[in-house]
Amino acid sequence: MAGEKFDTERIDRFINGTLTEEERGQFESMMQTDPELKAEVELHRDIKVGAQAYFDQELKDKLAAAEGDPTSKNVEGKQASFRLWQTLGVAASAVLLVGLAYIFLNPSADPQELYLSYYQPYPNIVNPLERSQTDLPDDGMSNYEQENYQKAVEVFDQELSENPQSDFRLFYQALSYLEIGEAEKAIGNLQQLQGTVSSDFYQPAQWYLALAYLKNADTQAAKAQLLKLLQNGGDYQSRARELADKL
Repeated sequence: MAGEKFDTERIDRFINGTLTEEERGQFESMMQTDPELKAEVELHRDIKVGAQAYFDQELKDKLAAAEGDPTSKNVEGKQASFRLWQTLGVAASAVLLVGLAYIFLNPSADPQELYLSYYQPYPNIVNPLERSQTDLPDDGMSNYEQENYQKAVEVFDQELSENPQSDFRLFYQALSYLEIGEAEKAIGNLQQLQGTVSSDFYQPAQWYLALAYLKNADTQAAKAQLLKLLQNGGDYQSRARELADKL
């Protein structure tokens, strides 16, 4: 999906609002004349929103569980999850408090418990299904969003045989593997994405690789992966620090 032709650092600065006024004007002019650049910017925005939706859903589940809500794992869909990102600042503070409490109450947490505590399915940001759709496609992403994870793995295999470098298929197949308990295969997919810094799924793949190591009971590999996240920065840095402190 992502390509070398785009300056991802500049795109991130545009989205984060850190370009100068002159640079922003130039960039907006480029977007008006280059539809591919405009599409790439929108995809980067979706990637960020996907990460934020992940953290917000995690907080929602923890707070609901604390209140004894048996429906805490019900997800209303991409649209509802993404609305939560607007309150991310407040949510991040609350999650930090939950995390600190967890450290003191669970000083030697089991890797599987940590995995279950931090894992959340990543939303479908590629081609999300519409609620009103009746004629659903039988592709990998559709099966993933419908939580048909075994079928998703099989369909992604077919799709990757035709396009083995498809970063989003490698990523979502890895998450499907995690859902059906095949951590080793998930790790293989996610490791492939570690060598493609230009991929839009590079940062999410780093985070899920750390979780996959935990699911596979490889605490040392998980620690090393979290250290990479801390060094590289990005959307998952604070969460990586929190999880690393518990290992």
